[in-house]
Amino acid sequence: MTYAERLSAELATHSLRRADGAGEPYALYLAYAETHHGHGIVKVGVTVEPYRRLYEIHMGCPFPIITFIWAWAGAKAFAYQIETAMKNGWSEDRLRGEWFKRDIPVENGQDRVQCIRQSLKMSFARTRLCMDWQDGNIDDVIAFNNARAKAAAKPKKPKPRKKPWESWR
Repeated sequence: MTYAERLSAELATHSLRRADGAGEPYALYLAYAETHHGHGIVKVGVTVEPYRRLYEIHMGCPFPIITFIWAWAGAKAFAYQIETAMKNGWSEDRLRGEWFKRDIPVENGQDRVQCIRQSLKMSFARTRLCMDWQDGNIDDVIAFNNARAKAAAKPKKPKPRKKPWESWR
């Protein structure tokens, strides 16, 4: 299986709405970006299609998304309850809407992205919920979305050519 096929299969399982009867169609996500001044900002939200939503955030955010994490949270009411608890815990760092200022220091020798992901996962420790967090790579999401867009594009049909003697009509 090629990398593109493996990526497509993996993202397809996570990007589709989860309707397998498991009772957990809503996911909680955190997206981390850095401003031009080096400050970290985090978006907290709930969605039914994590990878699609993260692509939308990537396209709408003026700053590059460095990484994101997400986890299936459960029923809609429970997912929004967790999201509200998270937002209330960070209320003093609220920038605007669902964006929060979260500067995450990275020590020398540590992988920057892994350190950010671990810090985001630990921020939920105070809610005392054990969630199965999935690490996301924004580059994979962009590559998959581009491949999906190319596959969905309809090829243009060539126009029938007029015969030279019919051009005056």
